[in-house]
Amino acid sequence: MTPWHGLIFLIFWGAIVVAGYHLGKYKGHIAVGVILTAVLGLLGLLIIALIPQTDAAKMAAAQRNMAIQQEAARRAGYPYPPQAPTGQWTPPPTGQWTPPPSDQWQGPHDQPGS
Repeated sequence: MTPWHGLIFLIFWGAIVVAGYHLGKYKGHIAVGVILTAVLGLLGLLIIALIPQTDAAKMAAAQRNMAIQQEAARRAGYPYPPQAPTGQWTPPPTGQWTPPPSDQWQGPHDQPGS
């Protein structure tokens, strides 16, 4: 094996370990992610992908998503809408919309020349 092959192997192995670190961080098992990918390679990466997330990791992801939504609402110019405590949907208030007069509408069957 030439030194170039060894270098390519080390870069590939290092990329797998980095991927294992990030997947382990997402799942809440950083040490397991690094150790399994360092020892087993791609098989370790597959094993980590099948491990469920910890409750702490789920909570952190939910908090990040909420912060993103609140920031988007703040930048849009309106506050985050409060949610009903019961979770029941309430219809929006009725508006002042009136349908257009029927003499101005020409549908496909009312086209001139048809």
